[in-house]
Amino acid sequence: MSGTDERLLEMADNVAAPDNRLAVLTLGEARATMELLQTLGAAGGDGAAAARHLASKLARRLPSEP
Repeated sequence: MSGTDERLLEMADNVAAPDNRLAVLTLGEARATMELLQTLGAAGGDGAAAARHLASKLARRLPSEP
């Protein structure tokens, strides 16, 4: 795992508590972010592991598509 992955994973895991979250994205923006994270995760390289981790965390919080 790269230093970039470690730094990003640490940042992502530090916002686990619901009271630390802000509603700053629309549902459409969140879905686009998910797609981007999945693309970055599939590409490999620096940050790929963190992108996959963040995508999985976000996926659990998004409502199912109609």
